Amino acid sequence: MNLSFEEVANSTVKVQCGDDFGSGFHLFRKDIVVTNHHVVEDGDAIFVKSEHGTFQPANLITHSPKTEKDFAILQLVDDLPEPRTVLQPLAKSPERGTELIFAGYPHGESLDDLLVRHGRVAAPYTFGFYIDGSVNGGDSGGPTVDLQSGQVLGVVTYRRFFNQDELRAAAETGRQLAPHAARSRGLTTFNDIDLMAVVAFLAQGVHWVAQSIEANSSLGIGMAIGIDWVVEEYKRVGLSS
Repeated sequence: MNLSFEEVANSTVKVQCGDDFGSGFHLFRKDIVVTNHHVVEDGDAIFVKSEHGTFQPANLITHSPKTEKDFAILQLVDDLPEPRTVLQPLAKSPERGTELIFAGYPHGESLDDLLVRHGRVAAPYTFGFYIDGSVNGGDSGGPTVDLQSGQVLGVVTYRRFFNQDELRAAAETGRQLAPHAARSRGLTTFNDIDLMAVVAFLAQGVHWVAQSIEANSSLGIGMAIGIDWVVEEYKRVGLSS
């Protein structure tokens, strides 16, 4: 059965864990939400909200290793307001060129808009497939839905781009250095230039540049893990459909 863009939107939720934000979706049941492990890995309280609702608490049931398939299965404490769409998995792996719909909350905390977009499967990879579409930071955990059948193909995971690990390491260094340099302003000068103020500015700048690159879709390639990995774990932990 084909699903409309609105029905895909009604399957999608926003997920918050501490300072981290991502997306998720209902699978099999209204009280079950699938997202990415990296969205909820900090171990803080987890909250989920629909487009027009308020945040509701959720419990982490199980998850994969973040470095491999990167998914997590949550169970809601209370139901989200209607209307909700519960997705069902597609039994076969998608082929290159398969048309899909994907949804999520790009830019996480900064924007509260749920976007539903059209794309294609660009190519397979070990745990899923590449997405030819505008994947942004904050879309992590959102559904990719087969346009023809209306069944879910996979879970948006992240965007891969060159020097990704190096960029994140530089951003973390900048984040840690900036407050120390700011507290040391005025202690070191050269030709009346406050050198520590310059260091603080550069450190903060590296951090913000990295965040901007991570958040925007103009760089990188969208990736999704196959839904079959999630279904296998769902059955392993004894959840019923």
